[in-house]
Amino acid sequence: MNAGWETTSTRTDCSGGRTVGATRSDDALAARLSGMRLEVGAVHSGEWAGRWRSRFPVARLFYVLATGPDAGLLDDSERQMPLLPGRWALLPPGREIRHVQPFGIDVVSIHFRLLARDHVEALGDCGLCGGFAPDWRDAFRALEDAQARSAEPSLHLACRIECCLWEAIAALFERDGARIESRLAGAERFAPLVEAVARNPERDFSVREMARTMRMGESAFAKHFTAIMGEAPRRWFNGRRAHLAALALLEGFSVASVAEKFGFCDEYYFSRFFKRHFGQSPVNWRRRHL
Repeated sequence: MNAGWETTSTRTDCSGGRTVGATRSDDALAARLSGMRLEVGAVHSGEWAGRWRSRFPVARLFYVLATGPDAGLLDDSERQMPLLPGRWALLPPGREIRHVQPFGIDVVSIHFRLLARDHVEALGDCGLCGGFAPDWRDAFRALEDAQARSAEPSLHLACRIECCLWEAIAALFERDGARIESRLAGAERFAPLVEAVARNPERDFSVREMARTMRMGESAFAKHFTAIMGEAPRRWFNGRRAHLAALALLEGFSVASVAEKFGFCDEYYFSRFFKRHFGQSPVNWRRRHL
């Protein structure tokens, strides 16, 4: 089910019906989130058993409704998080996550994006984050029931889930706020380039073209970009291109149409490119993640 609701960095308090800050009364945190847009996408629920690795171009909020005799875990190589009833986990975009999920674990997973300047994913490069929120259980159970019936959530339920998402985002910002702000500052510095890449997915930008977009000399651009963004321009560009292609696959476009949209001469070369970034062919990746 694609929930498909969207909100900005202010929301309606589900209990009082008034407009409040994006997360809490913390003015500094509200200022950090000011101007960002939350887009809520697909909702998945049920018992998924097995061991696998996932890497998504969007963030995911997991909520564990129930477990069997054995607890599962999520692992992002920096932190392991046991999957216990009432536990939530925020899986940032672009992060490879190892799943260990025995039989009996009932999970609701919500895909979402937190966007700055419309094109920049604010939560990229963060680590796995989570906590306990038993009071979220009724809302996520109702969302699972709606998903099972292929029904859209009611306005009240959508609002309640939105509140949960903002609370999880707030927890991540409280832990990794400096890291997130540094990344967003870099994206702000190179906003014309980020926007040009998003507007022209078919173009294979060279370093020279990127420098020209930023009205800088090629060597100066490469030096400053690497220092601020933490990776070389072409490496960043290829990662960004793979990210946008994966989003297109999640939106339901065929592999052939995505290959054409992103300027690849055929599906074979696109598949090789995609596999270098996600470890699977686009066909297999899409089959697992849709």
